[in-house]
Amino acid sequence: MHSEVIDLRNRSRKYKAQKEKLISYRENHPYLFDPRCLVQMGVNLDSYAKTKMEYDFVHFEIALLSENIRSVEHDFEVIEKVCGTRAAETIRKNFIEGETWDEIAEKTNVSRRTMSRLQNMWYSKYHDALTQS
Repeated sequence: MHSEVIDLRNRSRKYKAQKEKLISYRENHPYLFDPRCLVQMGVNLDSYAKTKMEYDFVHFEIALLSENIRSVEHDFEVIEKVCGTRAAETIRKNFIEGETWDEIAEKTNVSRRTMSRLQNMWYSKYHDALTQS
């Protein structure tokens, strides 16, 4: 398996939890995305300065989560572009949703052997697309 595919698989396995964490931050801490919310919430900005280090840390984590999520989504867009929607959705089911290749083959009425050939072809096309850009 190409190193780019292994990297995407590893990043994809974290994707779902990272996306859920980012949504939770957005819902429970809107001020992390727009500091003007602090004033609207009646927060004394002098006392806020005391917690600025914590704010900066969480804000950094949010930026990192966002970048990781964008990176995975971009790679799946590349797969869809060079391999098609079926390939992107199938690989997403395995990498993100955790379905096994056997389960995917069975659900799509494809033999495991055919699924393996498709998988290798998709990985090669993805690898070629990344190395040519």
